[in-house]
Amino acid sequence: MIAGHDNLTVLALESDPNAWKEFYHAVEKSAELVIYPTLEGLLSDDPRSSNTIILLDLDDLYGSPTALVAQLVDRRSRQRMGITSGREVESNLMDLRRWGILHATIKLPPINEEEVALFLDCVRNPANGFGLSRYLTSTMEMYSLPIETFEEKNHSIERVINHFATAGFEIHELFDVRLILEEALNNAFFHAFRNEKGEEKYQLGKCSRLDPGDRIRVEYGNNGNLAGFAVMDNAGQLSLRTIFDKLERQYNKEGVFDERGRGLYLSRLMSSRVIFSLEPGKRTQLIALFDETRRQSRPKPFFINVIGEENSRDFADDLELD
Repeated sequence: MIAGHDNLTVLALESDPNAWKEFYHAVEKSAELVIYPTLEGLLSDDPRSSNTIILLDLDDLYGSPTALVAQLVDRRSRQRMGITSGREVESNLMDLRRWGILHATIKLPPINEEEVALFLDCVRNPANGFGLSRYLTSTMEMYSLPIETFEEKNHSIERVINHFATAGFEIHELFDVRLILEEALNNAFFHAFRNEKGEEKYQLGKCSRLDPGDRIRVEYGNNGNLAGFAVMDNAGQLSLRTIFDKLERQYNKEGVFDERGRGLYLSRLMSSRVIFSLEPGKRTQLIALFDETRRQSRPKPFFINVIGEENSRDFADDLELD
């Protein structure tokens, strides 16, 4: 069960629940589950409590009448929603942003019940997605490093790579970890912090130490089957629009030659899971996780945790006017 949330209710749009028994069995471990074969039936069920979330099968949603989808999008202002899918979701990012739905999970077996529980918890309250320890459950080894100087940034990279090496990562895998970590740290150093004019405060070759009050922290660690790291800054400048714009340009091949913005795409490409967590004006965190699925062709979930309901809702509403 999700600790402290035994009364969670999940309303699921699913035309073929028998095809995904393992996934929905895991959902039932954490919530009361009610399945609807049609969107019309789901929309006829008023939220049973404030602790109710909606899960929507991606293909069933595409097969629903446009007018009902519009009603669903209207309901998102008062109810949390997530996507479930048996296939990749990268080609559907434009629709995810249009619907204002920022969490999508993959329901192909094998299913990890702890991952399902955390997915539900993040849909219910995105603040639950911050912190590497939320993903490294059970017995784990984890470290945290504050970073104030460029020298400390480089030192932290070597610390993380050495830890992953002791966790059994091969040389070519360590290359992927290093690339993602360097991209995340460079984004935090050179793009997160702004001066009073809105300009980036720090530039490569002209920066040796962060100003007082500017903070970056790296967390890293592993448990029996999962390793990961997190990079967090206290500026909170990364926006939903930037994440979607950068990823969409890469997935639709428009941004193949972009000099900036490939880091977010590479993070998803080279890791098992990447989680973006945003608290606008306060903090931004990128978490990259690595397990055996990174060696497989398994589709990847899509997670953006945004603290502040108005931010995600306004983002989607704005896009609908474009």
